Amino acid sequence: MKKLTFLLVALLCASGVFSAEINKIYLDAGGSSLWDQSEAKFGVMFSNDESSAFTAFMTKNIDGIYEAEVPAGTWTMARFMRYANTASTPAWADFWNKTCILEYGAYDLFTVQNWDECSEGEDLNSDGVWSQYVEGEGPEVDTEGKIYLTFGPNCAWWTNDNAMFGAIFRTDYTEAGYGLFTPAYFTLADAVNNVWEGDIPTNEEPWVSVQFLRYDPATLQPTPAWADFWNGTVVIDYTGTNNCFKIETSGAEQRSCDGSWMQYPITSVQSTPDFDTEILVNGLNVSLIYNGEANVEVYGIGGKLITSGSAEGKFDFNVNNSGIYIVRINGTSYKVAVY
Repeated sequence: MKKLTFLLVALLCASGVFSAEINKIYLDAGGSSLWDQSEAKFGVMFSNDESSAFTAFMTKNIDGIYEAEVPAGTWTMARFMRYANTASTPAWADFWNKTCILEYGAYDLFTVQNWDECSEGEDLNSDGVWSQYVEGEGPEVDTEGKIYLTFGPNCAWWTNDNAMFGAIFRTDYTEAGYGLFTPAYFTLADAVNNVWEGDIPTNEEPWVSVQFLRYDPATLQPTPAWADFWNGTVVIDYTGTNNCFKIETSGAEQRSCDGSWMQYPITSVQSTPDFDTEILVNGLNVSLIYNGEANVEVYGIGGKLITSGSAEGKFDFNVNNSGIYIVRINGTSYKVAVY
């Protein structure tokens, strides 16, 4: 058993100039609902107009992201491939799944978002998005000017029937007040954590409230509007402190869903706890020991809620994989590594 007091390192928003010289390639396999199941292995085939080369099988790092060394050469294209765990080496044979050929060179982390939404002739391949990986923090996400929406277990039905989402921002707290809608319907920003993204409308006066709406996909409205919506939230205070609203409860009225704010992704933690806290780690089992009563939430590095609850003096939880986790105790967030 390892006894850890919080070595609470602030999670800093990543910034800097991206170098064209990439030594490693990274893969977010999409979790257990996509590629990261059945003990699969992953490799990458790099290519240019003249040649190609494979990586070795990728290995999972402390963030739960797969990585491999980029083979020597100047590559313009990459293709990720998924293999059985009995495969001996990445090759153009006996693979389970693959992505389409991807343009390579600007970013180093590819996130798989589906099974078969990229077509090459008659082949249906997986597709996803590129982003920049930051060690210890997961992928870098540009959240400026964005609003995010996600759903608790009791409100996961919001995504049923191919529903679309929008939001109206207002300068007061009433539905009759002046407001502007997001300029377009939300898009799925994070398939693993079911997080949707919209653009915050610009306005000279600050927004003080927001209301999220769920729309019929057959709507004739080209952008979110006060028509053709199925459900909505109550009017919610908006300060801009947190950028992601999690819908957790629904009521009898059409616009009565409610929830709480969180940060997406989690990019800030305190360096000093408000009270004495220790962590006991035994494999993938973790115990938090503190003084008094506490509300505890445990998040993955990408912002997905792992578990939560209230307890006095001690809170126990376990995780499925080693990596970096965010623990929030009475609203204060801390970073902890589970090895």
